[in-house]
This record gives sequence, C-alpha cells and structure tokens, in this order.
Amino acid sequence: MSHTSLSSENGSAKCDCEESDSIPFLDVLCSIKDGKIVTDLYRKESDRNQYLLTSSCHPVECTNNIPFSLAMRIVRICSEPEAREGRFVELKQLLVERDYRPGMIDAAISKARAVPRAKALKHVVRKVSDRRPVFVVTYDPRLPSIPAIQHKHWRAMVATDQYVAEVFPEPPLTAFRRQKNIGEYLIRAKVPPSKSRSKRELKGMTKCNKPCQACPFIMEGKEVKSDNFTWKITQPMNCETENCVYMIECNKEKCKQRYIGETKRSLAKRLSEHRGYITSMFPTKATGIHFNQRGHSVSDVRITILEKMKTSDESYRKERERYLINKFNTYYKG
Repeated sequence: MSHTSLSSENGSAKCDCEESDSIPFLDVLCSIKDGKIVTDLYRKESDRNQYLLTSSCHPVECTNNIPFSLAMRIVRICSEPEAREGRFVELKQLLVERDYRPGMIDAAISKARAVPRAKALKHVVRKVSDRRPVFVVTYDPRLPSIPAIQHKHWRAMVATDQYVAEVFPEPPLTAFRRQKNIGEYLIRAKVPPSKSRSKRELKGMTKCNKPCQACPFIMEGKEVKSDNFTWKITQPMNCETENCVYMIECNKEKCKQRYIGETKRSLAKRLSEHRGYITSMFPTKATGIHFNQRGHSVSDVRITILEKMKTSDESYRKERERYLINKFNTYYKG
C-alpha cells in the first residue's frame, strides 16, 4: 500500500490518493489473488454493532432467524474458506454482544456451513404468492399463539362445510405489525403541513360569482329591514345554498312587497321556477301574478335567503317558513 500526491501548478490544490490492492463495493471487498478475483465481507471502520436485540419487541421467529441469515450472507460473499471461518468467528462475537445465546449462534453457523457456496449463490425463484387471507395484528409478546388459534377454528369450519373447504383450502396467514418505538413517540416522522390562514367566511347573502342566472337577482347584505325590526343574516350564504327559507322582494320604489317561501334545493333552482311563473302566459302563482301587473317585470325581482336550516327535516323547514311569514307579516302585506 502506498500514497500518491497530485498537486496543481499553482500549488493551491492538493489531492492525496491511497493505492490499495482491494476495492470495497457495498458490503463486498474485492481483491486479486493468483490472477483470480477474491471476495470477502467488508465492514467500514465506523460500522457499529446494531443487530436486533433478542429483548426487542419482535416475534421470536425474527430473532431466531437472524443468526442463520447473517451466516448465509458470509457464505455467499466470502470466496475463500479461511476468510469465511474468520468471519464466522467475528459474527459470533457480534451476536453474543447483542445477547444472542452461543448455542443458537453455533447451530445457525453449522447449518450455513453445510450449504455449498455454489448452491447458496443460485438465484432463488420464489413461488407465486397464493391468495390466502392475511390477518394483520400489532405484535405484543403477551399475545397467545394466534396462528394456532386460527388453525384450530379453520379446521372446525372446513370439517363442517364443504364450500368453506373449497374457498379456504389452507388456513389464513398471520402477519404482525411492528409496535411504535420510543423514537416514534418522541419524534414526528412527518413534517407537519405549513399553517395556512383559513379562508374567511363572511356572514350574509352574497353572489356565487359564477356563470349563474340567479346572481343578477341576488339582494346582497347582512340584514333585511322591516317596519319595526331588522332581521340579521348570521350565516354565509349565496345562490347555491340549499335547504333554506328565502324572501323575494319587489324592487319597485313604491311597491316593495315581499314573498317568503322555502326549498330543499338550491336557491338558484327555486328562483328559476319563480321566473317561469312570471314569464308564463297565464300566471297562477303569487309571484307570477304580482310581477305581471302593470309596470312590473321579471327584472324587478330581488331575492335573498333569510335562514339556512341546520336539519333536513321538511316539517321543521315549513315551520320556520310559517314563523318568518308571520314575523314579516307577508300574509297581509305581501
């Protein structure tokens, strides 16, 4: 191993390159020995031993399979038997530090050592996953054996029902969901959305400001004045508002008569019906008769919503209509 220094002409930049007879790539250290490429397990100097603790809140099968899977990783990577045995010794030491039982580690290493490297390097074609239903549950070491319980009840069902046996030829699978760890309780994994100012909703009657045939007839405002009182509009409403009690007012200076009605549909749809009453050849409705009088036309129509219902109950809406008719005295002055 040697060092090579490269300097620029002006001497302001300097690069020290380290020459080596091996090249690391991910967890594989590649080198050339006797004209052949030799591979070995590579660990960075800054690598820390963070294998899963046996006391961790995981199914026992997870911790039991970790030693064997790590040993098989060494079998696949290490091409020289001497290096392989050395890595097995290092692996055992690392796992013992993480509270794994030495007997379990030795059994896993012996099992992996018995697998020929050529066989371990073969590409494994996994079977196409079946369509067995999966029961997902958050893992807790205090839980009973859920697969055994499922298998017990599955046997009872398929033994008494042939159709169930055809639909579920095998028992359901059990999948465990990991519990939250302390870090997830203390630290938010997701960045909270930026606080945006909520859209301000102004109380009162307004136009919808869309291509709408009702907007020219809307009487905007937060209140409706009568002879001896003022009715406050306490909700934001427009011509798309549904389930409401509305008021139609004649815009003629010396008329100003009013009509109060109710609708479960939008105000724009109900207004289109009133316009139809007015333009009819033989008006029979109250609004149609009034706006067909001398000097009146459909352009004199002004409409606003007095109250939006909090419930869709029709009887309640009609009761509020009667109340407002009496309040504005439109039965006699409308």
